[in-house]
Amino acid sequence: MDDPWLEDLPALDSADLWRQLERIVAFGNRFAGTPGEARCRDYLFHELGACLGDVRLEEFTYLGYEPEGSSCVALADGWSIPCAGLQYTADAAAEGEAVYLGACRPEDIEAVERQGVELAGRVAVAHSYHTWLVAPQLASKGVAALVNIGETPDGLVGHFPVSFYPIGLEPPWEGRVLPFPGVTIEAQAARRLLSLVTAGPVRLRVEHRGRYVEKTAANVIGEIPGETDERVVVGAHYDTQLEGPGAADNATGVAAVVELARAWRDLSPRRTIVFAAFAVEELAAWGSYSYVVRHAEESERTVGMINLDALGLPFPGRRVIVADAAMAAFARESAERTGWEVEGEIDASLYAWGDHNPFIDAGVPACWVWRYPPQHPYYHSAGDVLRYVDLDRTVDVATVSAYIAFRLAHQSEVELGRARPTQTFASIG
Repeated sequence: MDDPWLEDLPALDSADLWRQLERIVAFGNRFAGTPGEARCRDYLFHELGACLGDVRLEEFTYLGYEPEGSSCVALADGWSIPCAGLQYTADAAAEGEAVYLGACRPEDIEAVERQGVELAGRVAVAHSYHTWLVAPQLASKGVAALVNIGETPDGLVGHFPVSFYPIGLEPPWEGRVLPFPGVTIEAQAARRLLSLVTAGPVRLRVEHRGRYVEKTAANVIGEIPGETDERVVVGAHYDTQLEGPGAADNATGVAAVVELARAWRDLSPRRTIVFAAFAVEELAAWGSYSYVVRHAEESERTVGMINLDALGLPFPGRRVIVADAAMAAFARESAERTGWEVEGEIDASLYAWGDHNPFIDAGVPACWVWRYPPQHPYYHSAGDVLRYVDLDRTVDVATVSAYIAFRLAHQSEVELGRARPTQTFASIG
């Protein structure tokens, strides 16, 4: 099929993309509020400015997290279980009898409660990469604490928040910090703990210590002006979780944004192309949420948003498009035009995953292209290093994402309709 947009799509320079990736990784950990985050922000401001000229910082406040130590102890023998604190759980200690809830889906909880188990006052033991989805329902049940089972290999422990987008952007931050302490425990230790739980009652003491401090961060925003007042947003977050350089998550995505700005700087698109490097995604998509609220008057004129996140995982994974219903067919068709065989689709409107969700809730069709499942084994841990980034896959996924955005920016007519709100979270009013 002849496709003028595909023929005109500027090719990504894989060598330049890898150099950008190396430079971003060299800043080290970029957790919100750290020196690495600040150095990366300044670098992105310079790099995008060199490509686009007029680049700006858009500041916002957020509720930052500063860990001060956590512990999980089996009281019968004093066994101290290796762990890391769950962000946005209470700065507190609690103890109670452990109850295992599997993946902590609603049906898992119902199955345990049907056996006559009262969750109030118990220590919930569960395993989930998406702790922000399971923790609020545990709070409603009155659990004393949450012990999340980690899946990270090599003795490492991943870091996760228990509340995510879209709880308020301003003080008093009501609902952001849940009323119980929580930790994630190391994978091998978790196996031993589960063995003890199956053998009889196990009483655990969970302590989480951390400070919650109001801080300021900034999105880095640049544009290629278009012929109309319509807009397309291409974005990626530049922060990491608490440990490691975040090579896959998300140096790959933000390096791709910089490389796209370089490759596209001489374009004259029909619609303005906004390049956004979002801050503080890992804690709660604060940056993209702040962008959408700040630019609310532009939502009706924004035809689509493309999220670039964790692009080049070198692990077996299906080619998946995460999109709301308004964007799904367009994204699939675009991907297939590039030769990228779509092997699965996930409805992004079902729950909040990342920086695309605030746009969806504002009515802006949005999508995220990646390979999943399985999840990166070193997700949100110190093991997310360059060794586990595949350059060819990074370029591959970035090219598909770029083509979707390129079509949106150049086609004379784009009629996707409006996105529906994320179903499990409140939409932006």
